[in-house]
Amino acid sequence: MSEPLRIAVVVEGPTDSIVLEAIVRSLLAGAEFEFDTLQPAEDSAVFGANFRLHGPGWGGVYHWSRQATEKGDGSLSSFSKLSPSKWDLLIIHVDADVADKTYASTGIQSPPQNDLPCAKPCPPSHHTTDALRKVLLGWLGEESCPPQTILCTPSKTMDAWVLTAIFPDNAIFQQQNWECHPDPAGQLKALPQGQRFSKKIRDYRERNQEISQAWPRVSGTLTEAARFQEEFLHAIHVDRH
Repeated sequence: MSEPLRIAVVVEGPTDSIVLEAIVRSLLAGAEFEFDTLQPAEDSAVFGANFRLHGPGWGGVYHWSRQATEKGDGSLSSFSKLSPSKWDLLIIHVDADVADKTYASTGIQSPPQNDLPCAKPCPPSHHTTDALRKVLLGWLGEESCPPQTILCTPSKTMDAWVLTAIFPDNAIFQQQNWECHPDPAGQLKALPQGQRFSKKIRDYRERNQEISQAWPRVSGTLTEAARFQEEFLHAIHVDRH
């Protein structure tokens, strides 16, 4: 019997971690796995006291990435504490709306490159997410994605995936340009009172199973969801062979 797949994630916020865990459960089709959230984290026990804690949001992902890169002498792939002995897969998430931001908007000074904003006309969504992935790789000190590392860049935010999963009959969430909607979370607030839910950890955990079961439909509808699925399954194949 093979050991459970060990998966670590770096995400913008705790609800993103819940969604990714639900997606992984669907993709692994019942296989056991271990799931650790490295960022945002409540303590630095994983990497030791010298590894600073960072707050939520894409700025937290940026600072985590830069610190891991510095500890790795210039690249994530050289960071020994992220070696395969600890985790089989590392997922790093930023929403595609980060492509519209500036570093100054979240208080970041002296970034390695002045490469934000990098948004492109949408559709197609992948023009923006391709550009954002290059930015993210720059944070990690990499030119290409390191082995067993998966980038997750929902367009425009993870909310688009969640709403597609939970409301399969909602016409707005089924539109072809849904991945280009600038504020999916705003559509959550626009739902009838009885259908709304908050972006609190409790509410997302209550919908964890629903998101997991709906994932095949989400990945069959949204292009960035399909890309994440393809890259995740490829990474598993490489890891297990």
